[in-house]
Amino acid sequence: MPVTASGCADFHSHDCRWPDVRPVGFIAMIAGLWRGFAENNGLKSYRVAIVNELAGFLDLIEGEYIAFHILAKGRGGRAIAFGKIFAALNYFRRSFKSRGDANEQVVNLAVAFEVLLTAKYERGVGDRFERRIKLALQVIKGSRRMQAATRDLYKARSETVHNGVCSFEYDLLAGQEAFVYTFLGVLRRVGNATNTAPDPIGEILGD
Repeated sequence: MPVTASGCADFHSHDCRWPDVRPVGFIAMIAGLWRGFAENNGLKSYRVAIVNELAGFLDLIEGEYIAFHILAKGRGGRAIAFGKIFAALNYFRRSFKSRGDANEQVVNLAVAFEVLLTAKYERGVGDRFERRIKLALQVIKGSRRMQAATRDLYKARSETVHNGVCSFEYDLLAGQEAFVYTFLGVLRRVGNATNTAPDPIGEILGD
């Protein structure tokens, strides 16, 4: 069955198709992100390893998404987990497409984090969001800096959504880097997801 990009974020719909982030395009996108840091810090070899690891995970995501949401009805904890991973990746991709609007990039990046890490909107979701980012970034060098970037992102997103504009210039590059490592933290533990968990991302991260 051919799978094409449609930009659909509803991971329960069988009309959704694989977003335009296949390995070659995804590597180019992340490599561009790394180049932003390379100007000041030099291109680090460990970032090359991260890109290769993420590219390998794309095959897993594609296979599981097709199995659960195109060839089946998307039921169960593992189906929900891979649906959320799929949708989060789609929003992350959109954070690179500003059309000249930095606010749109900020909102798309924030949605990518929220879709990935939260099961549903309910009281205390902000605390849960921060806690899960911390869990996903465990043992990652620079995790405190990335956690700070996500807190600033949440503030920028809230100001943009409620006021139409952000009162400060958000460091989008830092937020995108934080997403890459948070996303990787989830993927490295995705094998922990079971079909019976109502909140599979919480189960994956041990929350």
